[in-house]
Amino acid sequence: MTTTERTKYFNAVKLLNTGTRPNQFDRFAQVHVYFAGQIHGYAPFFPFHRQFLRDWEQTLQRVANDNTIYQPFWDWALDASNPQGSPIFTSNWLSGNSNGGCASIPSLGGQWQVLWNGNYQQQLRCLVRNFNQAAMNAYYSQSALQTIFSNSGNFGAFSPAIEGGPHGNVHVSIGGSNGDMGNMASPNDPFFWFHHAFIDKLWNDWMNQNIGARQWDYSG
Repeated sequence: MTTTERTKYFNAVKLLNTGTRPNQFDRFAQVHVYFAGQIHGYAPFFPFHRQFLRDWEQTLQRVANDNTIYQPFWDWALDASNPQGSPIFTSNWLSGNSNGGCASIPSLGGQWQVLWNGNYQQQLRCLVRNFNQAAMNAYYSQSALQTIFSNSGNFGAFSPAIEGGPHGNVHVSIGGSNGDMGNMASPNDPFFWFHHAFIDKLWNDWMNQNIGARQWDYSG
């Protein structure tokens, strides 16, 4: 992603989170919390989040009037040995830990305000991160992901292996005990979108290993 592309992306995210609350940004956390029990732990996990990502990306393009804006993914498997050493945790990108306090994200203008909490309640406040070091030390490497791919002959095996393993671990690593990424209001944190874009890529990669059999494979 070039510097220009990155700037356009963050400017569009900032535009979403403006105006009377609930605003366009708030809608995504609201939807995710509302449907949480139906889209986690069941077969819709992957397809729901794919459509959710596309809705997000198209909303960014619409508010910025720029269809060249896209949602990048964070390949955390490349950073598995030292996640916090990744550039994504720097101020040019999404910044780092707030230790249970208010998170400041300079690329988005500083302190990030959010509305919904994980209990489907409106609570205007700052975004919170509280890194869980044990989870930070447990990121899945490329070889670990390949093991999941090799052991998952069908969607019914692949989906829970990814959701309950690497997907959940990244959420916990950033959200911790009281941070937004650690509950169902996780779309409040911009990390959500970079993380889930990679989760969606994993589904695509798994399908492409045997596209004839897996393209329409859906169960669970």
